[in-house]
Amino acid sequence: MDPRRLLFRREHVHLRRVRLKGLTPGGVISLPDFILDEYGNSKTIAGFASITYALSDAFRVSGGVRYTEDKKDGRKITRGNFGQPFPPDLPNAMFPADVKFDKVTWKAGVEYDVAPDVLAYASVSNGYKAGGFNLSSDGRPYDPETITAYEFGIKSDLFDRVARINLDAFYYDYTNLQLTTLGVAADGVTPGQFTTNAAASTIWGIELDTRWRLSDRFTFTAGYSYIDAEVDEYRNRDPLAGPGPLLDYSGNRLPFVSRHTVNLGINYEVELGSGTLTFAANSNFHSAFYLREFNNYAIDRVPSNTKTDLTVTYRLSDPGLRVTGYVTNIENNVERNNIYLTPGFIGVSPTTAYTKPRTIGVRIDYSF
Repeated sequence: MDPRRLLFRREHVHLRRVRLKGLTPGGVISLPDFILDEYGNSKTIAGFASITYALSDAFRVSGGVRYTEDKKDGRKITRGNFGQPFPPDLPNAMFPADVKFDKVTWKAGVEYDVAPDVLAYASVSNGYKAGGFNLSSDGRPYDPETITAYEFGIKSDLFDRVARINLDAFYYDYTNLQLTTLGVAADGVTPGQFTTNAAASTIWGIELDTRWRLSDRFTFTAGYSYIDAEVDEYRNRDPLAGPGPLLDYSGNRLPFVSRHTVNLGINYEVELGSGTLTFAANSNFHSAFYLREFNNYAIDRVPSNTKTDLTVTYRLSDPGLRVTGYVTNIENNVERNNIYLTPGFIGVSPTTAYTKPRTIGVRIDYSF
């Protein structure tokens, strides 16, 4: 039996000064500053217990239960912005900014030793993430997220531990999946980070992870995953589309999830003098994915890409010196990794961030 656990977290942002500049047909103008006084508290109390029982030397069953209670409250006061609250003050008549959630979750699983070096397992569980309110933007509340997860897999060390092969299949059924977007509110002006709920969403896939120790010096790793991740029921408004009714985005892919991912790596070590020289190369391929749940092809889609890193490290155990030369992103394949929507006098505009280009460097570490 595990003991009860108490977690208390407090967040406080005080007097944040914001400066705005806007584009007009005549050029750039500066706007008066406004000050945000934001204050938030969150507290979690949880108790849980788990047990594993061996029905035989090879077969085990396990189960667990957990109770979680979350409380959140906050306030936001806007000062000095043309005499009007912007973003809206909290709490207010519509959004009290004081919420409480609780949930009992559980897990059940089985394990079977198929062979001395092969383990099969299966489990079903449900989980929960507390709801809340968008304190740093327009104050809108969002509901708790729940998931029922099904998983089956095999873990193995084969051929006298030369090969490690792990295979996992999973199916996740979400209710009220929380999706967070950096953008603007329905008024087309208020910027912030907005969390909303998709009524239903499912994620399923397979993951294969292998490691091959071909000699005492040479190791090869390879992995592949296929993930199907969609929102089954979701209505929202894309800030890029401007004010208007909620639209149906059911069937869209979840952001930042590639359907196919491949990882390859090699590692070779050789003794050199009084130290060890290590060569390592790792390459990652991903298929196309979207940066937002709205799946705007022109704005959100990131094409498939491959990124390879190479390192050469010389390590001296005495006196604890390590010198590493590296090249990251050898292909120099720069891609977008996030998107931000910002308001202006000529409408909402997207701003993107990029991954690092090819980078070459040397790092020196010393332990004492």
